[in-house]
Amino acid sequence: TGYLGGWTGRFYSLMDPTYAKAHIPIIASVSEHQPTAWSSFFFDLHLLCFCFPAGLYFLFRRLSDQRIFVLLYAVTTVYFAAVMVRLMLVLAPVVCVVSAVALSHILSTYASILQKYALLDEQQQQQQQLSSSSSSTSSVSSSKQKKKSSSSTTTTSSSASSASSSSSSSSSSSTFSKEREVATVVVLGVLLLLVLFAFHCTWVTSHAYSSPSIVLAAKTQQGMRVFDDFREAYYWLRQNTAEQARVMSWWDYGYQLAVMANRTTLVDNNTWNNTHIAQVGTAMASDERTAHRLLTALHADYVLLYFGGVAGYSSDDINKFLWMIRIAGSIPHPLLSSSSSSSSASLSSASASAHLQQQRSEEANADALQAAVGEEESLKIVPIRERDYLTRRGELDVGPGATTALRQSLLYKLSYYGFGQMYTVQGQPPGFDRVRNREIGEKDIQLKYFEEAFTSERWLVRIYRVLPLPNRS
Repeated sequence: TGYLGGWTGRFYSLMDPTYAKAHIPIIASVSEHQPTAWSSFFFDLHLLCFCFPAGLYFLFRRLSDQRIFVLLYAVTTVYFAAVMVRLMLVLAPVVCVVSAVALSHILSTYASILQKYALLDEQQQQQQQLSSSSSSTSSVSSSKQKKKSSSSTTTTSSSASSASSSSSSSSSSSTFSKEREVATVVVLGVLLLLVLFAFHCTWVTSHAYSSPSIVLAAKTQQGMRVFDDFREAYYWLRQNTAEQARVMSWWDYGYQLAVMANRTTLVDNNTWNNTHIAQVGTAMASDERTAHRLLTALHADYVLLYFGGVAGYSSDDINKFLWMIRIAGSIPHPLLSSSSSSSSASLSSASASAHLQQQRSEEANADALQAAVGEEESLKIVPIRERDYLTRRGELDVGPGATTALRQSLLYKLSYYGFGQMYTVQGQPPGFDRVRNREIGEKDIQLKYFEEAFTSERWLVRIYRVLPLPNRS
């Protein structure tokens, strides 16, 4: 009827974890869509990892409508959270509820034991006080009325009776002492674990989930060091580029560029058109000349990329390069097949109107690309294939064993431009990448269609200017 859209690729990924990697690489490339590791479960849940199964057992012992609902909610969210790490947010509420049930049962059971023995101790103390007072009064009266011989007899009998009562009380106390000790240890242990859980939650909140991703901090031999390269680069863009300038970067940084640099980006975190993201991946994976023609057609003025080879920052663009290649190869480029690209666009659109709008934009984009390339240049955009960038062992090697397609790619050149003469690690040759632990294979990189505009202090952000096309006679 058009009111309800079809199931999206994320939903298919929940049902089949291998679906996205095989059909929609853009979904599989997001770190939030990866399966959850056991370390992540323990890091986020800590003590609740062990209380959660116990809570399920206690709920299952006495079934009711409410308990069945909680059990179904718990089982389904455990599966979904294991398939996609971002769904830990859905799992957290039910884990807290079920773990609270388990802790409540444990504490109430053993606390009642301690309370019972506390009442017994109080009763025994009252009985001892009564017996001691009665024995003292009886001994005083008997000493006044009886003779010495009879008094000695009574004292002997009273001592025997007290000895027998003390022996019986000692046997009963030894019988229940172990149960009391066990209850005390369990209650104190649970309270100690809850205190540690509170400290862990505070630490995780303050360090892992509250530190801004725009500013990095690391401990070195000289102490705590702050990496402020990202703000530095965005400030440079805002101050040194035109307001109408368009920046091409991978989609991860689209929101930061729009907010902090106040510049237009080709793709961002909310780009639904997979073809647009594939075009950026195609530009990054193409050679310099082809990439320049694509960026000219897309009216891009600057290229921004993250590079961690100097500072040891592992979340740079080279480590994401495989996903760029897969995304670029999963959707045909508009210059190669306009019809196939329009059909692939239906994967990212839910409604017919949105699909029609995407098709028109892609057709206009293809016309712009064709005009920018020019018929007389006979420039052919080769389809991006993952195997062209991998070694025979299936690795993305940036060292001497790098493939020709990788060395000629735009991302490789812009990342390692000027890096071949730089010393990064003591005892290693120049051009040693600290993230890949490899000496780069291409050190003398020359650029023809791009020029370096800005490189941050620790080389985390590099910005290049797209040079205009040369005049034709």
